[in-house]
Amino acid sequence: MPAPGAADVTTTPSAVRAIVASPLYRGATVALFLSGLGMSAAAPQIALFLVNDLHVPLATAGLYYLTNVTAPVAGYLIGARSDRTGKRLGLFRLCAITGFVGWACIALAERAWMPFVISALVLAFSGAAGSQLRGDPR
Repeated sequence: MPAPGAADVTTTPSAVRAIVASPLYRGATVALFLSGLGMSAAAPQIALFLVNDLHVPLATAGLYYLTNVTAPVAGYLIGARSDRTGKRLGLFRLCAITGFVGWACIALAERAWMPFVISALVLAFSGAAGSQLRGDPR
């Protein structure tokens, strides 16, 4: 007699198998890994950029991280659009490009308010890219 749940294990596809089997998932995994790596590298540096280059007080530079509160709203908007159209792959690509453009704009910022606005309005949408990989992306 097989162990309870043994049949479930063999019929349930693993995440690793799904990633290896699909070129889309492989590419998306690499893209999200690099995005996470970039965010991890940028997070401590953004405060230095704000203070040293844009001459923002350190206490104000710390407020930069509050711009992430707009991400759930952006994620909801992207998700609602995705559910209506069913075209998640296009939205994934658009969100990824938006992230690149947002970070490039922050790097070119000349005024103290620019990184805050760019992060709240542009980078919030780039964070929604990962949510487009659920199910069967089209």
